Amino acid sequence: MTQINKPILLRRLFQLGCNYSSQILSYQKMLGQLQDVGNTTTLAHYLELLSGAGLITGINKYANHKVRSKASSPKFMVYNTALMSAQSNKSYKEAISDSIFWGHLTESCIGAHILNKIRGTQIEVFYWREKNEEVDFILKKEKSVTAIEVKSSYKKDTFSGLKYFSKAFNPKRILIIGNQGISIEEFLKELLIVSQVHYDEYGDIEDYDDFDDEDDQENDESFIEDDQDMVIMDDKGIIVEVDKAQGDKCPRCWQWEATDHELRLCTRCQQVVARLRNKS
Repeated sequence: MTQINKPILLRRLFQLGCNYSSQILSYQKMLGQLQDVGNTTTLAHYLELLSGAGLITGINKYANHKVRSKASSPKFMVYNTALMSAQSNKSYKEAISDSIFWGHLTESCIGAHILNKIRGTQIEVFYWREKNEEVDFILKKEKSVTAIEVKSSYKKDTFSGLKYFSKAFNPKRILIIGNQGISIEEFLKELLIVSQVHYDEYGDIEDYDDFDDEDDQENDESFIEDDQDMVIMDDKGIIVEVDKAQGDKCPRCWQWEATDHELRLCTRCQQVVARLRNKS
């Protein structure tokens, strides 16, 4: 049990997080919005409590050093978009006609889906922003990084944020959800914690006709598994082909591995369970 010395502040922070879901807000600006006597340490603590309760969370900025990431302004994200839409009091017709609100709602929908699916795994989620360039979600597992951009409008985008991030951090995968990429419906249909991705880069997008499945493909773990055949990002001819993972999904850690274990546990989990049994 945790003692809450400022319950009104906690409640207002929850409401603020719902209203500002998918938006970056510094702790100092939060204090100004909340109009309450408090400090940034208390706000950060209360946000952690709300995250642990599965209500809202603050996503940190992606950086090479954890200290810089922890010190960044958080990006609010609800675990369930019903919390966001209930606070807005908008009807469906009003929501879809408000392009700014609909964009935040769409991004929050994808964010909530990712957050709920990665709980209990070793995958970390971040956002990235530098000046006017931003990437909606960065998924990191050990040294493997995936950049995800969400688009709710049908306007053609140059994805400048993804370009800048790619130059700075060289992610293994880039995924576009919505217009010009995987449809939102397909992404929400299945998540896709671990799969296999073949990544190739070509000079021109037209070169796709000459794509050879056998040449220069890199097979490794991904955070996305989808029935979609491929995602094409129209920048420097980047082509990402997504294949269904081989083997079975471990019910304990959700890693995919070919196994003949009776409970379909992966090799690592078999070893962990065996050690626990020996201790008992």
